[in-house]
Amino acid sequence: MKSTKWLSEAVDISNIKSGVLNVIKAPCGSGKTTFALGSLTRMASRNSKYLYVIDTTNGRDQILKKPSTAKYSYEWEQFIKQGKQPQNVIGEYDLYDENKIVVITYAKFGSLVNRIPNFGYGFETIVCDEIHQGIRMASYKNKNITDRRYTLEAIKRLRELVDHSNVKVIGLSATPAITEKYFFRGKVHYIPVAPDVRQYETTETIKYNGISSIVDTIRAGDKVIVYVQSVTRIKELWNKLKAKGISRCSAIWSTQSKDHEMTDEQYNIRHYIIEKEELPPDIDVLLINASSETGINIRGQIDYMFVHTRAEDTRIQVRGRYRDNLKKLYVLDYDTEITIPDEYLDRPFFEEEKKELALKLNVKNEKGEVVGWTTIERRLPENHYRVVRDKDNGRWYRVITEDYSTL
Repeated sequence: MKSTKWLSEAVDISNIKSGVLNVIKAPCGSGKTTFALGSLTRMASRNSKYLYVIDTTNGRDQILKKPSTAKYSYEWEQFIKQGKQPQNVIGEYDLYDENKIVVITYAKFGSLVNRIPNFGYGFETIVCDEIHQGIRMASYKNKNITDRRYTLEAIKRLRELVDHSNVKVIGLSATPAITEKYFFRGKVHYIPVAPDVRQYETTETIKYNGISSIVDTIRAGDKVIVYVQSVTRIKELWNKLKAKGISRCSAIWSTQSKDHEMTDEQYNIRHYIIEKEELPPDIDVLLINASSETGINIRGQIDYMFVHTRAEDTRIQVRGRYRDNLKKLYVLDYDTEITIPDEYLDRPFFEEEKKELALKLNVKNEKGEVVGWTTIERRLPENHYRVVRDKDNGRWYRVITEDYSTL
């Protein structure tokens, strides 16, 4: 690292105020967690008045390793409702430790809003870690409906707190642009960060153009982290690596996935990484997806990383999962960007139009061949589009929209 200042040295917290979303751009490697659990806690009179919100359960579990933090508990919920410790009648309740900072996900925040009408208003400071991800998850229409609905409730309540309370709401992110553009327009207050704040460095960034390039590059014994967006694609890559003889390979994804449940071995690997912050000794190649785009930390020897997306903010976040300088970062870069013509956006188009659209786009693969609709549909999320598939009178159709919704 060429820069010298930790985030706690690079930010003047006296600039933080209520009535706005205070955004702090915290580069990966700047000491964000130490800052959030140290300097920022001075914004509240006591820890029970300070709430830490994060996007994923992986990130939550990583933060919960800190001795000053606590997981959501029923006793804490009762404390929040009553504003004081509940009566300890016949051992019905354990006391909530008011010296602990409670860490919850955006989805849990939203579920509490549903159960506690004034939830959030009793805090003095709410820190929203990976604020961009909370807004992303709230805007995704094809996410798990419960998580998406609760995350949306969380974001709405945060906006209410900004507009109608004295609660200081602070958003932390290495990639905060979406925050202002798609949600808190006119209510964002960027807190200055000194230019010489620490961050991890990457010696060489190398472009590649497909899954086959990943398989060709990885050799037995290389220590590698690979990000692929969907679990289906992770499994495809995993099988290809096994066929090549890369046996010390595994993958982790969301513990909430109902369509793709992890094995006990995968859960053990996830637990090891969260606890030890390194790859297990018998794993050389780890495949991750969006559930680990933020939150987890991996140290120790990593020879290189692959980030299989063209989205710049995702590249930055995934790179930050390796908590050291990196020699090589491979990033996806198809020769042709996909731009959907306006006449195909925001309206149903049916099966017979798929081939027509594919021919019109003229997208080519790494061999120079024009690809079909199936490949285009798979690549659309990497080009800032989402696809919703539905049926009308027995006929399947798609609706393509731009990646983020205005909430």
